Amino acid sequence: MKNNSIRGNKSYKGKSMKEKKSFKIIKIIAVIIIIFAIGIILEIRRQENLKKTLRQISEFYKCEFVKLSNSTEIGYSKKLYWNYYVSPVDYLDTTSYKEYYEEVLKVISGQIKQNFILIDEKNSLEIRVKYNRKNNSIVYSINDDKNFFQNELNKQIAKTQNNENKITNFDIKSQELIDTIANDWSRKKTESSYGKKIKVENNYDVYSKGIMVRTVNSKIFNMVFTTDYKGNVFNNITTGMDIKNIYKILGNPTYENEQANILIGYKTDKYYAFFTNGQVSIYPIENFDEEKNKQFANIVQEYNNEPNNYDEILKKITEIYPDYSEYEQGNDRIDLKYPLKGLEVKMGNNEKNGIYIYNNYNGYIIPDIKRENFENQKVKNVYLISEDLVYNEELKRAMQVKTVE
Repeated sequence: MKNNSIRGNKSYKGKSMKEKKSFKIIKIIAVIIIIFAIGIILEIRRQENLKKTLRQISEFYKCEFVKLSNSTEIGYSKKLYWNYYVSPVDYLDTTSYKEYYEEVLKVISGQIKQNFILIDEKNSLEIRVKYNRKNNSIVYSINDDKNFFQNELNKQIAKTQNNENKITNFDIKSQELIDTIANDWSRKKTESSYGKKIKVENNYDVYSKGIMVRTVNSKIFNMVFTTDYKGNVFNNITTGMDIKNIYKILGNPTYENEQANILIGYKTDKYYAFFTNGQVSIYPIENFDEEKNKQFANIVQEYNNEPNNYDEILKKITEIYPDYSEYEQGNDRIDLKYPLKGLEVKMGNNEKNGIYIYNNYNGYIIPDIKRENFENQKVKNVYLISEDLVYNEELKRAMQVKTVE
């Protein structure tokens, strides 16, 4: 009986040890679960705080935060859906917003602290960002291009240079345009044919026949046939026509902007014709004044010799060329723009003061030296711009019309 009691006690003690062991295992599992749950909660909170921070960043930089998710691609932890405020390249001025884009990417990287992919659906961009924790730096590519900004600018400049010398002559059907050209773009002699003047809007006189006219120094600077105009402007072309149909009738354009996708343009020997937003926009090609051009070349030479005497230089330029389309003044600076001449003048407190010569400039820049022979000349404060300033002017106008609509 005694021995049996002892064996019974041993059996009881053995069972107790197993229970204790099981309890320890349960405790360990419970601790692991709690730690795991805390980790999940902390990660959720971290993600929510990160999203909140990204929203604040987007508001500061005028961007749009859409969403943040985990990436399934090897080498990238996060996928950020984010729309930048502006497109990466300004196709109007052929300048880029590289510094702005990079600043935003660096700020975002400082918060995510991992490799990530940014998807910008608004601007059709996929930006892959690799983050270096050691020095808080980044390397990135846009649409698989590590030199995206410069390559985009080069493509746009090359496109403009390749096309801008094309000359196309149209069969004009608009009697108003025929009369305007015949009267050397004088509004006074031709405006009676435009109908009754309805209003003035954004420097344009608006007429009842669906014609808008902007005048600079008594000459028509820009003539626009709106969708209210009845009848053909050119060979079987009316206002309101789709750009694709205009392509079919007139052929490849001299100017087009694929990124903006809002206009095409043609250059003839007497005028520019642009098609945008259902409108037909006409700019004259000025008659070349050799005497005034020689005077201007002398002024540029004088400016090169005395760059600080810009008040006197401006005075002389505006005396021979009073027909500037834009005059901006502020903070000790003055900017003059002559799109029809392919000329821009920037004086005063500017980063790059000087004379800007565009592709549509005609004549001498300095005495005896024309644009095509100018690049090797050692002339200060004169810049050659590989763009047509009339095209830039119309693209700006077209974008404003599209924004209003």
